[in-house]
Amino acid sequence: GKNHLGSLTDVLRKMVKASSNNLLNKYGSELVKIIPELRFLKGISPSPKLSKEKEKLRLYDRTASFIEEFIQENPTYIIIDNFHNSDKDTLDFINYALKNMKKCPLLIIASYNPYKLYSSEDDKAISEWNEFECVKKMKITRLDLDEIGEMVKYILGISYKPLKFSVVLLKETLGNPRYIEYVLKDLYAMGELYISDDGFWNLKAKNYSEIYMP
Repeated sequence: GKNHLGSLTDVLRKMVKASSNNLLNKYGSELVKIIPELRFLKGISPSPKLSKEKEKLRLYDRTASFIEEFIQENPTYIIIDNFHNSDKDTLDFINYALKNMKKCPLLIIASYNPYKLYSSEDDKAISEWNEFECVKKMKITRLDLDEIGEMVKYILGISYKPLKFSVVLLKETLGNPRYIEYVLKDLYAMGELYISDDGFWNLKAKNYSEIYMP
């Protein structure tokens, strides 16, 4: 079957782009199965197929080794958003990585909604990860007014917490961090939130109650 590793493909593409030819020559015959364009861009051919389980194990082993060699001693993090939408290959690969990449300075941050997992099998696999010493499970709660202010301060790069604006965001988003980020991006894209000529963030609306929310 086709190996997807859908949630990790973009990350691997970025790593491949920044890799040396030596690294690509070493691991390309497996990476091309995840990133098919390598065949045309670099003239890399996939290695001969093995039986299903052996093929999968070799792909995971070579991909993990590629990531380790690419990272070397540099602490690196990978963020996988909406992990509940990930394919089984990604889930299985992370399972493999947890068991076999213990010395690699890699942090994987995966956010997921337990109610949206595809199967009880996925749920079981993720539950088992909690038994690993290197895994930390955190329940993400909704942000309060002060935390929204802190988040907006950080995103906009300002020196204060805009509390009146945060009140509007709290009312609109109910403290959902992902939604807050989406609203800020949208307000900026629509010109409702803009940087003035003197370099300060401004809102087009005269009153906070008049802010157009996407």
